[in-house]
Amino acid sequence: MKITDALRGEHGAYYGLFQQIESLAEEVEILAQIQNATIALNAEILSHAKLEERLLIPALRPHLSHDALITAMCDEHVEMDQSLEHVEDAQTLEDAVDWIRYCVGFAREHFQKEEQILFPLADKVLGREVLEKLGQAWAEARGVALGFLES
Repeated sequence: MKITDALRGEHGAYYGLFQQIESLAEEVEILAQIQNATIALNAEILSHAKLEERLLIPALRPHLSHDALITAMCDEHVEMDQSLEHVEDAQTLEDAVDWIRYCVGFAREHFQKEEQILFPLADKVLGREVLEKLGQAWAEARGVALGFLES
């Protein structure tokens, strides 16, 4: 499996989680409920970002004439983490809900950039062999067993 496919798959899981958290934000009446849900989301998003930064980004760097795209992606990872921390630190339910709406919207936009720009670029410049090697490293980091069919 190519790492870009694995990361896209994680995005799919996060989109479902975003919908659940947005629904919760509409119904929640106790600040701790949204904060607790956000702690789990933050851990997942941070783990995803760290894998991208540890595996995919270093492989891409030598193929880019400048780091603007990579810098922007990494800066957005920090922004997502910080906005989720604002939810956790919120003193009022209204502030927490506002921050979760901001963060979920921001994360969706970030994921779309990765899916439409970063991952296609990686597919183009790294090639299948490198992407599959990185996919294996992703699987090991996630504890996922990849079975390969022989042709």
